Amino acid sequence: MRSLPALLVSAFILTPLLAQNGTAVLAGRVTDPAGLGVAHAQVQATQRSTGAVRTTLSTLEGFYRFDLLPPGDYSIRITVSGFKTVQDDNVHLQVAQSSEFNTTLVLGSTTESVQVEATVSPLLEDNTTIEYEVTSQPDEEKTLSNTAHYTW
Repeated sequence: MRSLPALLVSAFILTPLLAQNGTAVLAGRVTDPAGLGVAHAQVQATQRSTGAVRTTLSTLEGFYRFDLLPPGDYSIRITVSGFKTVQDDNVHLQVAQSSEFNTTLVLGSTTESVQVEATVSPLLEDNTTIEYEVTSQPDEEKTLSNTAHYTW
């Protein structure tokens, strides 16, 4: 029984201290057009002033959470296969604030194109010439001339 009052007093003292740690929380839910949670969506929070990036995946019910984020302006990017990417560059977090960023994804496909530009040099030149010089000699002296020309 003595531990219960001590626990309550500790909770009242520690809660304000934890809230004053100089950070913020960003949490939310990623849903599909039917309102169902989207599992394993990649949620990326980029602090715009520093470029620092934090990444997490949504739960099976579509929930995600970033704790201990430094206050400031953030870009939030959410991607998952089968849906169009969502990006919001205007999320502002304040000290000791818990912000919510919920989004409904739109069906679509993610497409990427890679354009490669290069000059390719042929391994061999286009013209190949092989020359043999055969001279006619009597049977006793029939030999292949030592003259052979190869051009690649």
